[in-house]
Amino acid sequence: MKPDGGPAFPQTMMIDQQGHLTSGWDGWGLGGATLRDYFAAKAMQSLITMMARPAAEVAEQRIPLAEDAYLIADAMLRERGRE
Repeated sequence: MKPDGGPAFPQTMMIDQQGHLTSGWDGWGLGGATLRDYFAAKAMQSLITMMARPAAEVAEQRIPLAEDAYLIADAMLRERGRE
């Protein structure tokens, strides 16, 4: 399994002083989109825009943009890991 960077927008659930369940933005917690998914979605937006064709046409022609988007996302995660 490829590294996915963890949750893109991590949240934890906490209990406040009154016993109510609240959400916070620190730490790892609830699932959702991974950072890899988020990077791929951003890359996909750019790839479709650069093609200057309607998204429906791109999908109909089965152009492998999703594969390309995840290749870009994986490259971004590798570069991010070089810190």
